[in-house]
Amino acid sequence: MIDITILAFLVLYLAVGAVVGLTAGFFGGGAGIITTTILIYAFTFLGYSDKTLVHTAVGTSLFVITLSASSGSIIHLRRGIIYIKHLLSMAICGVLGAFAGGMLSAQATGGLVKKLFAFIVILVAIRLYRGKKIADGKTYNRGKGIKTKDSLRSIYLSGICGFFSGLASAFFGIGGGIIMVPSALFILKFTALEAVSLSTCLMAITALIGCLVQVYNGLGKSDLLPYSIGYVNYTAGLAIAFSGIIVTRWAAKKVRHIRHKNLTKVFAVVMAIAAVGLLLK
Repeated sequence: MIDITILAFLVLYLAVGAVVGLTAGFFGGGAGIITTTILIYAFTFLGYSDKTLVHTAVGTSLFVITLSASSGSIIHLRRGIIYIKHLLSMAICGVLGAFAGGMLSAQATGGLVKKLFAFIVILVAIRLYRGKKIADGKTYNRGKGIKTKDSLRSIYLSGICGFFSGLASAFFGIGGGIIMVPSALFILKFTALEAVSLSTCLMAITALIGCLVQVYNGLGKSDLLPYSIGYVNYTAGLAIAFSGIIVTRWAAKKVRHIRHKNLTKVFAVVMAIAAVGLLLK
């Protein structure tokens, strides 16, 4: 006979996965904060050890983001909505940032840092919502890819943005889109669609590195959650990823039909709500 508690949480994890998929596919990020926060509440309710549940929530969130973002990245890469040189710069620096963030996360409680980070997210969300200088998308050519911006300054800035996105990703258990999308919009001057595409691809890379670091940091620790490898709970992760991947692929196919201005404003609202939830935790 199936335990009703396990069944209830399975349904919850599937619902969380749908939310992860929508935000990853439509906005290129933001789902990690929601996932981590919900997992902390869920693991606490189940009575798991306070010593490991927060780190396990972070690691599991990164595991989910790796799978869902990888699925969305395939869609964006096939459609050519990617600046390859910028993505390579972001990826190389993002891996370094993710490694550093993962190692720092294992040594920190994250309480005060998360609250400060939430304030920053709120400020970024306000800037996104009120922004008036977002590119209008003219650089995007359906079926022909986009014109490559060869400015070395732009590529260097991409690497810097990628590093901090990777650092935040691994430290907080988020995808890093809340840093990468605004950076791509306001610093690199990409369109909303281009920013989402680059962010999704970067998330897949940095989340994977952060996830592996969390697995390594949790190996051999006492009081690990059941069905976990290091700080990654694979039962919750797989359930969330299952529905998340399906919804992410659907959202990635629909994102090009959404008005960029509206897309950015919705993303800003999602960021603000997630940040407030983090402050209240």
